[in-house]
Amino acid sequence: MRSLAGTPSLGGSFAFTVTASETGGCAGSRAYTIDVSCPALAVTPPFLPDGAVGTAYDVTLGSPNGNAPLAFTVTGGALPDGLTLTPAGHLSGTPTTAGTAVFTVGLTDGSGCTGSLGYTLDVFASAPVSSVAAATTGLAISSAHPCVSVPFVYTRGESGNARALSVSFQIDTGKLALCGPPAASVHLGSWFDGFTNTSLQVQDLGNGAYTVDVTLLGDPCGITTAGTLFTVDLQSAGPDGLGAITTTRVKARDCTNAASNPSPQIPLQSSSKKLWSQPQMRTFSVPVTVGMSKRKRAALRYGALVST
Repeated sequence: MRSLAGTPSLGGSFAFTVTASETGGCAGSRAYTIDVSCPALAVTPPFLPDGAVGTAYDVTLGSPNGNAPLAFTVTGGALPDGLTLTPAGHLSGTPTTAGTAVFTVGLTDGSGCTGSLGYTLDVFASAPVSSVAAATTGLAISSAHPCVSVPFVYTRGESGNARALSVSFQIDTGKLALCGPPAASVHLGSWFDGFTNTSLQVQDLGNGAYTVDVTLLGDPCGITTAGTLFTVDLQSAGPDGLGAITTTRVKARDCTNAASNPSPQIPLQSSSKKLWSQPQMRTFSVPVTVGMSKRKRAALRYGALVST
């Protein structure tokens, strides 16, 4: 008895013939065809950060389920003027023209599997002076604090009347996870204090990527200050270490928006922060000298640590 086993490394249809023989000289054969299906490859990140004319742009595309080598190409639309995409997925250059570029990136991996993703990339005439980032200073996940609320703070260099923000972020799934379902893990922040006409929506994009939309519905409208847009409850999902929380895209709109005429966008920049995750208390012994000659052993335990 022989078995046919293994892990396919290439997609496609494969035809072959198996011949069997015995010691008496009798033999037989049969033709087979095995179809190896390819999974649809995911292209990351799900969104691209905005660009600015005259400011260097640098983003690397990838795939969480693709086998090396990966080959990326633009299959539809066009990149912004001044940007190029290498087969390795390096999207870089210096934008030369303000505007919105819509294009599709195709991917083929080493197994012949394919995938694609459509992108919209906004290029502004000037660099952003405002940003949204996770504020992790002083926070850490530990056995004493297994679920930590991380604020996403809107830092402003302008004072326009803002109505809505859409914030996309990526967490390091090897270290971090939401404490519960997305709708129960994201909470409206203090930036909206005093307003009752608020809306909060959370979209799970998979692979640790999420988009949070916070909006003022109708009137009153217009917040001109900085502050905490929302908080995200995070817990440990792996061994001790720093887990990245990266803001991948931010879109903001002012109070002049209308259903038939999209309002001007306020340019914002993306950023990345890290949160320390230590899911379990650790106990170990160290020698402690008491007096001149006696030695005893004392147990030390790590508790909550401060992030960097």
